[in-house]
Amino acid sequence: MNEQNAVAVKEFDDSFYRVLIAFFREYTGDNLAETMMNPSREHILDSEFKEIGINSIAFVKMIIALENEFNIEFGDMGLDVENFSSLRQLREYTERMVYESRANNG
Repeated sequence: MNEQNAVAVKEFDDSFYRVLIAFFREYTGDNLAETMMNPSREHILDSEFKEIGINSIAFVKMIIALENEFNIEFGDMGLDVENFSSLRQLREYTERMVYESRANNG
C-alpha cells in the first residue's frame, strides 16, 4: 500500500470510528463508546449487533449517520441488519461504498 492509500485508509477509519463512538454514546451508553476509543478496539468489530445492543431500528440510525458522514447512500441491502454479521462487515461495506462513490464522482 502506498503512502497516499495508507492516509486515505486512516482518514476513513478515523471518520468511521468517530461516527460509531458518537452513535454508541447516544444509543448504547458510554462503555461501548469508550471501548471503541481504545486502540485495541479490533475485537469489538467482530461482535454481532445483537451482542452489543443494536436492534434493527438502531442499526438504521447508525446507517443514516454513516451516510451523512461519508455522503453516500446505502441501498436497500445496506439497510437490513440481517445482511451484516458484524461491525467489521459493516465497516468493509461502508469503505467499499465510499471508494466506489469517489471513483464514480472523480
